[in-house]
Amino acid sequence: MMNNIRRVVGNALVQQLKFKHSLLHTDTKVTSVSKYVQDSNFKQALPHSLKAFELQKTELSTQALLENIVQLTTLGRHEEALEKNALLQTISRNLDFSFQLYCARVQAAGLLINCGKLDEALKDLMGIVGETLEDSSDKAFLYLQIANVLYRQGKGVDAKAWLTLASNVLEMIKFEDEGLDLNKMATAAVYCHISILYEEMSELVLAADMLNRALAIHNRWIVPSTQITELLLQFEGNEPLAKSYLTRAVMLLKEVIDSGTKYFEIDLEDISKLLGTAYLKTGLMEMSAVEILLKAKDIAFASCGPNDRVSIWICWNLAEAYFKTQRISLAIDLMREVVEALERHEPSVEELCKSARNSLQMLEDMDQS
Repeated sequence: MMNNIRRVVGNALVQQLKFKHSLLHTDTKVTSVSKYVQDSNFKQALPHSLKAFELQKTELSTQALLENIVQLTTLGRHEEALEKNALLQTISRNLDFSFQLYCARVQAAGLLINCGKLDEALKDLMGIVGETLEDSSDKAFLYLQIANVLYRQGKGVDAKAWLTLASNVLEMIKFEDEGLDLNKMATAAVYCHISILYEEMSELVLAADMLNRALAIHNRWIVPSTQITELLLQFEGNEPLAKSYLTRAVMLLKEVIDSGTKYFEIDLEDISKLLGTAYLKTGLMEMSAVEILLKAKDIAFASCGPNDRVSIWICWNLAEAYFKTQRISLAIDLMREVVEALERHEPSVEELCKSARNSLQMLEDMDQS
């Protein structure tokens, strides 16, 4: 289940990175306006200004549409997300937003996979591959998605071959500077995706290698460290190494939280879940772990609200942390918050809500005994 969550969340992150890049395309219209204004040619500037305004207004609405698709996807409502995606493609095609249309088509292929329409997804992916730049994270991501389809069709050997192609493409990517940019983030994200599929194939050595490559590109990203921790914990005797990766992730998370940097919602949710799971498995339930989860909870409540999925997951992890440290009453209070928040989301999270109620009942029974 955690791999499915990671894949959906990670796909959403890659699509958000691509969409942010597509928003840069209206800058040329704004530049045209500025040029005419600087030359005091206001008559020529006016139509360009109106066009730029209309484009930016449209792109704001399409951004909201994309965010809605991401939300539907994370809730498992893939058919509804596909309908919204079709609308996004129509808008992008009518306005000649070619890059945004490309991103929407890639997203649609992922949604088809989630819906189990594998043949249709494979056909679309093969068509998009030919339109994608060589030696790019986009090309590698498409190869990964093709591998994903083939694996689900029972073609494991072919799937591994496409994963090899994907990792080979990522190795060829050259970065222009030492700083962190969207290209580096997208490349590291694809490595993490490849790792997830290798893990499903029980190719754990290859999975760990992909995560280490992600860390080599983006060494201050917490997600690869926590995923490596989970991989290591699948085998006895790796606890010391797992703890070292986890300690590093905790230090990075502390730095980011203490600096006041705003998280993407998806980053915060994924990191908190992974850290919570890894902490529970390693038994590292010192006060520092609880403090980090408490800070993450404060950030989530302030930016997303108590009923958002981000806040719900963090509260659930924090309740488990309190349970492990024998603070049952605090765990009960938090699980009640989780149940109440999930009940507001029903029926889309019915199974999750049932699980939370069972956890709450177990805690209450323990408290009374």
